[in-house]
Amino acid sequence: MLRSAVAIGVAGLVAAVAAATGGAGKTAKLKCQFGQRDLVCLLRPVLGVTPGPQSGNVRRIKPGARVAVKRKGQATVLLAREAQCHILARGRRTILQTRTPSTALFTQVRGETLCTISGEEEVFVAGQAAGGRSTSAVKFAAVLKSQDGNDPVQVRIRYRAKSSVGIALRQGGMGVRLSTGRELGLGGGDEMRAELTQRNTIKPGSLRVEGAHFDEVENGFFQREERSWFPLTVNIGGSGGGTVVSSPPGIDCGNDDCEESYTSGTMVSLTARPFDGSEFAGWGGDCAGAKTRCTVTMKVARSITAVFTSFS
Repeated sequence: MLRSAVAIGVAGLVAAVAAATGGAGKTAKLKCQFGQRDLVCLLRPVLGVTPGPQSGNVRRIKPGARVAVKRKGQATVLLAREAQCHILARGRRTILQTRTPSTALFTQVRGETLCTISGEEEVFVAGQAAGGRSTSAVKFAAVLKSQDGNDPVQVRIRYRAKSSVGIALRQGGMGVRLSTGRELGLGGGDEMRAELTQRNTIKPGSLRVEGAHFDEVENGFFQREERSWFPLTVNIGGSGGGTVVSSPPGIDCGNDDCEESYTSGTMVSLTARPFDGSEFAGWGGDCAGAKTRCTVTMKVARSITAVFTSFS
């Protein structure tokens, strides 16, 4: 299960801001890193954040905040430790609204967004919940739900009301539930596409799943993001048996979930739980000692062994 911290890589963000602002001098003061709060990081000045009483290139945002980008504007939204989204205008307006509705990470109101998402999280497209009616006359909306895996989901969402919609996966898997009641499953390399009518309904026969294509800008963004993640691998050793679970969740070794990727700087606590007839003997690898709990900071790839011994 993937419930790991997500954030834009610091080096990647600095490079992006340097390119956007035209020099490294302005990047030194930009501290845009994942944490407990939602943030918006303004990479280009042509956008609005509402409500947005704060000034500066990095702003804390509350649930329901709308981030609007237009013309050549760009912004990155960090949704605590759950998701990171890069908003692109490309000459057209893009709007993302955070934590709306309350069950979702965000709603894609219009435009293009590139997101890295952890865990089983929901994303809305078009600003309304997808219902259960099975008729093409229903106005378009979609609920996306990322599926568990050892690596985060990488998705591009393009939505233009009364024109077209595209949901493309570069990595991972997502379920898509449409307002018509139809459900689709997408894997890495898949894209769901459809044309929309002037009433914003799906044009009959236009809904399809085909191979996804990502351009140089999109691939570069996702590749920079991948360098921010480090794998944590847990092994079970010794003559006894037990499980190791993590906080934040993700590792449940002993139940076939022994590897997870976490963002740089994430503190992960592991707890060893022996089975009946066994006792915990100690840690090996990147953990040491005989206490049942060990905490590591993910700044490099780490491998840890929990040793259990049998009473018999």
